[in-house]
Amino acid sequence: NNVDNADHDSFELLSAINGMTRTFYLVNGDSMLSEENYLLYEEYIDKRAAHVPLQHILGKAYFYGYEFEVNEDVLIPRPDTEVLVGEVIKVTRNGDNILDMCTGSGCIGISLAKKFPESRVLGVDVSEKALKVAQKNKHNLEADNIDFMLSDLFGELGNDITFNTIVSNPPYSIKWAGDDNAVLINDPRYSPAGVLAPKSKADFAFIMHSLAWLATNGTASIVCFPGILYRGGAEQKIRKYLIDNNFVDCIIQLPDNLFFGTSIATCIMVLKKSKKDNSTLFIDATKECVKVTNNNKLTDENIENIVKTFTDRKDIDYVSRLVSNKKIGENDYNLSISTYVEKEDTREKIDIDVLNKEI
Repeated sequence: NNVDNADHDSFELLSAINGMTRTFYLVNGDSMLSEENYLLYEEYIDKRAAHVPLQHILGKAYFYGYEFEVNEDVLIPRPDTEVLVGEVIKVTRNGDNILDMCTGSGCIGISLAKKFPESRVLGVDVSEKALKVAQKNKHNLEADNIDFMLSDLFGELGNDITFNTIVSNPPYSIKWAGDDNAVLINDPRYSPAGVLAPKSKADFAFIMHSLAWLATNGTASIVCFPGILYRGGAEQKIRKYLIDNNFVDCIIQLPDNLFFGTSIATCIMVLKKSKKDNSTLFIDATKECVKVTNNNKLTDENIENIVKTFTDRKDIDYVSRLVSNKKIGENDYNLSISTYVEKEDTREKIDIDVLNKEI
């Protein structure tokens, strides 16, 4: 049924039922399964053939070294968010206030809570069912310094609340009220840009919301759909506001094809209110991956390389470039990585003189 990595997934399901190793399976097949386990295995295979994610069938997923409970009420923790956590750790101090927007299973917030036990972490989500999963993971992983709150992210969190660190992997390009709600253009979170994110694409609404709750010395890191980096109209105007006010610290382009069943590529936008320079760092991390069957995978080494490039903040041929905000303005506030980081030409160079002699 066109399931990617079918052999891998079928063995994972088999192993989850009876702990069978791959070597044991190759020697004995599934002949050692009890009738009860065999029926369960068939049930699992039918679900996977219907494209139910492997993690949802097993009820668990691994993220940043921890095992998290997952089900159909939450998204599966993804490789790009491990880059997000690695980057955030470099700029967070133990004791900082941390906000995890769109927390889902709680994987990002809980991982940061475990890393920074003296910090208070708040995970926010609009889904009550998702927060029940997050609460279970908090209990299972004994993360006592994180709390969860049910909230529409476009509503209020409270008065005078700011966070040193904000992280988010929000849904991409979802609809929101936008200019259908006449009040929003005067909302202090969105009004500074002078324009609202399009009704059909709320991505910049999440970003402006994050910026509003960010402490003066804080850092916000948001996983984004790349389209927000170059689309025109209202989104270009919001990019202009962010660049002209020196809020964009870094844009990281991640490899595509990281997720089973889709070739979607994502990027990370890093925001700061108190930067030391008037430049933006662009990182092309599209080669920081290894090929695993039909997909790309971020290894620990890949994540470390990306985070190091982020913290070093310097030009590296074909990888990163520090660009003045003035230059970005001259490029109509286009924030696409390809505009600033040259792709390496890996084509074979042909010496015409040598070729002519051979002919």
